[in-house]
Amino acid sequence: AAETWPALADGTWYPDAALADEIAARSDYAGAVRAWRTVGELEPLASAEAGRHLLEEADARADARVAAAFDLARAAIAAQNKIVDSCHAAVLAESRRRKDSFWSRTPDLRAVVSLLTNATVAKWDETRLDTLWPDASTRPGNAAGQHRELFPSVRRKIELLAKVILEEMNEPRPEAEEKPETPPEEETPPEEATPEEEEVLEFTVSIRRAGDEVEVALKSGDTTEESSTVPAKKDDFENAMYRITGALSRLLQLK
Repeated sequence: AAETWPALADGTWYPDAALADEIAARSDYAGAVRAWRTVGELEPLASAEAGRHLLEEADARADARVAAAFDLARAAIAAQNKIVDSCHAAVLAESRRRKDSFWSRTPDLRAVVSLLTNATVAKWDETRLDTLWPDASTRPGNAAGQHRELFPSVRRKIELLAKVILEEMNEPRPEAEEKPETPPEEETPPEEATPEEEEVLEFTVSIRRAGDEVEVALKSGDTTEESSTVPAKKDDFENAMYRITGALSRLLQLK
């Protein structure tokens, strides 16, 4: 197998970003990987065994190494998506700073996408090797170049999050209210501590489609905490759901 697929044997072969994205998104990911010999983009790799009489063990080793390469790509996709989420607050703060500055232009969608992309790329360059190969001794000869670029699905996530940041940037920020001075309270003997009851928070998310529009709402009892009505399109719907989950995180005081 090493003579037939040397790049598989030494770990230097890896799927390109678009192919890795497409395979990772399939509902039957494992089945798609097992059928790698039928994937058009992998025909050059599969054709290496043409005319050779390989043992069953050699074929099995090749299958395992292709699967390992796709698993590594899928781990890279997950890590990049996590970085995008972690950059949300910093990019929002920088966008607001530029908006409030006399010396800089108010960021538009393109500018926010650029800020978020640059922040993600910088963090990925910093952490990529340790994320994909925690043991430095296992890194292949071309580790410095494997999965450096952002995957197409990650770039789509950046565009969706940039739209959310743009909306958040333009939302008025609540001003800090000055608390009225209160006279000092008279000292009273301390009361015996009683166990506090845990606060229970319940929310419901409703999704309603009417014609070419989808309405998404987050409610707490009879109070609507967040709602959006968007065109019945995938990106717009995902953007609306992203705002709902953001509102949930805020209401639940998640950190």
